[in-house]
Amino acid sequence: MKTLFNFLCVFLLGSSAVVQVNELPKSNYVVVGAYSINKESYAKAYANLLKEQGFDVQYGRSTPKRLFFVYISQNKDFDDAVATMLEARKNELFSDAWVFVNKTGSDIDVANESMIKKKDESGVKRGEVDQVEDTPTSNLPQVSPNSSDDQAEQDSSIAFVEEPTESTDSTALIVSESKSDEVKVITELSQIGFKVNLYNAQTATEVNGSVDLVDTERARRIQQFNAGEIQAISNPDNGTGKLSIIVDNFGFRKQQKEINYFNPLTDTAKVDIDFFEGVYKVNFDLIRYGIGDFVVMYNVAFFKDAAIMRPESKFEVNSLLTMMEENPKMKIRIHGHVNGKHPGKIISKGEEQDYYTLSNLNKQGIGSAKELSKKRAELIRDLLVQNGVDSDRMEIKAWGGKRMIYDKNSTQADENVRVEIEILED
Repeated sequence: MKTLFNFLCVFLLGSSAVVQVNELPKSNYVVVGAYSINKESYAKAYANLLKEQGFDVQYGRSTPKRLFFVYISQNKDFDDAVATMLEARKNELFSDAWVFVNKTGSDIDVANESMIKKKDESGVKRGEVDQVEDTPTSNLPQVSPNSSDDQAEQDSSIAFVEEPTESTDSTALIVSESKSDEVKVITELSQIGFKVNLYNAQTATEVNGSVDLVDTERARRIQQFNAGEIQAISNPDNGTGKLSIIVDNFGFRKQQKEINYFNPLTDTAKVDIDFFEGVYKVNFDLIRYGIGDFVVMYNVAFFKDAAIMRPESKFEVNSLLTMMEENPKMKIRIHGHVNGKHPGKIISKGEEQDYYTLSNLNKQGIGSAKELSKKRAELIRDLLVQNGVDSDRMEIKAWGGKRMIYDKNSTQADENVRVEIEILED
C-alpha cells in the first residue's frame, strides 16, 4: 500500500492539477490531512488527488507547527469553520476532518469558503455543500493522510479544534448556533444543551441509565442525570473547568470520559463527542460484562429480615434480566451476603406473587444468616426463571455474614447486605 501511494505521489506531482504552497495566514482551517515538514510531496499529492475528484482543496505550511496542512475550507469565523467541519464529516472521505486555528502568520483577509465541488456538466454550482455526499470515491486509492509513517507526527500543541481567541477569561468559550442569518454566541456550557447517549456496543441499541458528572479537580459528584435527556451544566468553579463523565450501569463495564466546561469543542474531533443542532452530545459505547467479571448489585435492596426486594431494585434486576436475554450462553453465580452472623427472623415470599412487596401472603420463620443470604440470592434467580431464563444458567452461593465489608455496627453496615453477580460463562 505504501508503495502504491508513493507511486501515486510521483505521478500526481507531475499532473496538471497544480496546488501552490504558501505559509498559512491567520485563519480557521478545516483540515483533512497533516504531514511533517519533510513530507511536502505527500501533502501536494493528496491535495492534487482531491482536486482531481472535483474538490476545491489547498495545502499550506505552518512553520511554527512544522507541518503541511491539506484543507478544504478557510474561514475567518471560527463558528463557520466548525459548521463546515461537521458538514464535511457526512462524507466518508472526510470523516476525520478537524479544525486548526492558526494564530500565527499574516492577517490576510480571506473569503469565507466552505467545502465545495467544482461546477460540472450537470450544472452544479460552487458552494453547494450538500453535493459533497454525492462525490464519487470509488476511484480514490486506498490511502489516507492519517495513516502510516506518511502522516505528520503532530505535537501535543495541536488541538483538533483550538480556541479562536487568546482570551484570559476562562469563560470566553465561543460556540455558535446558526439560526437563519443570525449567529448566537454562547459563552459557557450552561447556556448550551448537553446530552449523554448510551449504546450497547454489541447490539448498537440505546441503553437507559444514569450518568454522573464529577468535578475532576475535587473528585466530587456535582450532577446526576438520566442518559438521553438534555441538561444544563453548571460551572464546577474548580479553576480548570475539568469534568469527568462517569457511566457505571449494571450489566456494563464502567466507563469515563473527560470534557472541559469552558472549551468542550476541543473534543469535536472524537467520534464519540459532537456538537449538533445546538446540543453538545457525548456518546458511550458500553461493553457487557465478560467471564471473570464480579459485580455488585448496588441498587438492589431488601426489606429488613426479608428475602423480599424493595421496589427501587426493579431497574437493576431488569438490567440483569436483559443481560441474560441478550446472551443466551451466559452463566452466572449469584452471591448472597447479609450483615452479621447470628440467626433471626426470616420473611420469604411465600404465596405472594410480587417480588417487591411485603404482604400477609409472605411466609415468616427463623433461620441462620447463611439461610437468609441464600433465600435472597434464590429470589433473584426465581424472578429470572419466571421471565424465561433457564435455571441451569445460574448457581447460588450463600455467604451469610462471612464476607462483610464493614463491621456490623458501622454506620456503613448496610453495605454488607448485598448481592453480587459472578460471570462464569459468556
